[in-house]
Amino acid sequence: MHRPSGTPAYLNTRLTVHDFLPDTNLVSSSLASRLEQGRALAFVSSSNAQWISPCSNAGSSTFKISSCRLYEYNLQPPLLSSAVGWFDIQSIPEWGAGSVKGDHDYFKLEDLDEFESTDFQILPRNLRIFDRVELEFQARLHGKRASDTELCGDQPAKRPRLDTSPITDLIPQPHFLPGPAAKFDPVDTSRIAPYRKTQLVPVSPYDTLSVTQLMNSGFRRGAWLIPVRGSLPWDGATTAVILESPNGALSASGPYPSGPDNASSCKITWTRESLLDLWTFLKSIQQAKQLGPISLSFHAAPADAVDSTDTASGPTGESNNPYLHLHQSSKPTAGSPDEFSAYIYRARLEGTDYIKVYHDIHYSLSLRNILDAYRYIHNDGSSGARDQSSSSTKQKTGAASDQKIRMLKGACLVFMDERSKAAFLM
Repeated sequence: MHRPSGTPAYLNTRLTVHDFLPDTNLVSSSLASRLEQGRALAFVSSSNAQWISPCSNAGSSTFKISSCRLYEYNLQPPLLSSAVGWFDIQSIPEWGAGSVKGDHDYFKLEDLDEFESTDFQILPRNLRIFDRVELEFQARLHGKRASDTELCGDQPAKRPRLDTSPITDLIPQPHFLPGPAAKFDPVDTSRIAPYRKTQLVPVSPYDTLSVTQLMNSGFRRGAWLIPVRGSLPWDGATTAVILESPNGALSASGPYPSGPDNASSCKITWTRESLLDLWTFLKSIQQAKQLGPISLSFHAAPADAVDSTDTASGPTGESNNPYLHLHQSSKPTAGSPDEFSAYIYRARLEGTDYIKVYHDIHYSLSLRNILDAYRYIHNDGSSGARDQSSSSTKQKTGAASDQKIRMLKGACLVFMDERSKAAFLM
């Protein structure tokens, strides 16, 4: 169509522009401008194929290409590369109609490949119960009964009982050993590495800043609490139990003491022998005078604070401490405004057996590292003195029957300031 020079192409095209108004009472103020906009839009959409840069009123960020928002316009449907055609819905036979040779779903069972299966022998290998059944079956097949030694490994082990009797006489008197009255030379703490395995957790009203100020003070004293039996009244503190020795002595097959770092328990499992060994170890640290003046005290819970009727069928039972069942889910902490919680706090601490290691704060972390490295040597043989020949034989064999147990490895101990207020856990 011929048009004068300089005249837009859409002016020579007959178009109808529909202008939709939000309200019938509204009339467009400029019909001519709206008509021109509609003609221009129609021309751009129908003239020829070219790139158009539309202006978005919502902002350019709406159409910004990102990893979570992509757009593709005028997407063509995919084409089938296979020559096999698809069956439309009209070609699907009625339900129950038989297939004839030549149909796409026509086949014979004898023409199919053999089905491959497994004998499922891998399943019983992971279940010990199947091994026991197989052992009993083989014993009956050969006309004999399986011996008890063959089946003892599958029988559930008896859980050791816990010692719930008072332990006032467990550690020889005196139960308080003050630090030696002597002059102590300054100790180079760089020779004894500080404990850095875990981060300290402040106990209210202490916070990180006040704990830092406490540890940086050079003339204050504090104490580590080592649980012996029961649960200290602070969340996260390691608990402890004492195993009951069968017939007054440990047998060769156990039960063994253990620390909280065995991934199956979060408590320390003591024996009477291991507690005596720990007390001897702490006295040797005190007498060595390498970490300043150290005082030791053993706090034994009163007899009425121990439930003597508790059988404690397993080492996981924590009912040695009668206060453990009072609000166990929400243990009260020091400084609580609730008077009843403060009473429970004092009662729980009074009903717990523990050892207190009082020392200069300057050596606290070094002493904590020594406690973590403490090892109890458990001998599998009978208790008592050994003769010289057995000792020499053990030296030749490398003491294979001795078992070294890290009793405090992974334990979370409570640290108290000079006013017996809990400062932090580590």
